[in-house]
Amino acid sequence: MPTETKPKRPVDPYMIPVTISEAHKALLLECVNINPATDPERAGQLISGVEMNLTWNFNMLRRVPGRPLPPHIIAALKPIAKKAAELAALLNPADLPVAVLRELDVCEVDNGKAWHLLTGISGAASMAILRLKEQNSTGLHRRQSSVAMEQAVETLARVFDQFANDPAVGDKGEFIKICRKYFPKPAKPAKTAKP
Repeated sequence: MPTETKPKRPVDPYMIPVTISEAHKALLLECVNINPATDPERAGQLISGVEMNLTWNFNMLRRVPGRPLPPHIIAALKPIAKKAAELAALLNPADLPVAVLRELDVCEVDNGKAWHLLTGISGAASMAILRLKEQNSTGLHRRQSSVAMEQAVETLARVFDQFANDPAVGDKGEFIKICRKYFPKPAKPAKTAKP
């Protein structure tokens, strides 16, 4: 007899799934005044919706500290700007002898497209460096983490409002408090060496 397999949900290798404990499921259902015995479909929709929301928010919050800061981006852009400018200067068709252009036999060099492209890359990288130097990156990760946390809490509040039988009677604060337990713990600031 052939075995039946269920189609698997696509798995993002970078997404860590969040599963709510049975105790917390009961508390969440109590917060929105849903009785799983009388309305199992709605209870299941709430739990799966909260788990999906928590998975998304957990992974977004987890990635905030990994975002590069402006100084790191500047350090990556500097060699791009420099090398693109150097190569553009070498491939300027107005400065290249005809014999060199003939031997290269690259249409984009002959008609100047390569020079225009490389000049554009160098200019864009230089402008990005200037723009990033004007940004204040002090405390940027903390600000980004704070904004991401606010957005996560707002989406959980919308889930509560969507499923609560009577939002005025339900306990939104307790609902969000339980859900926040599944968020990643904030990273501790690095200790600085004492002189």
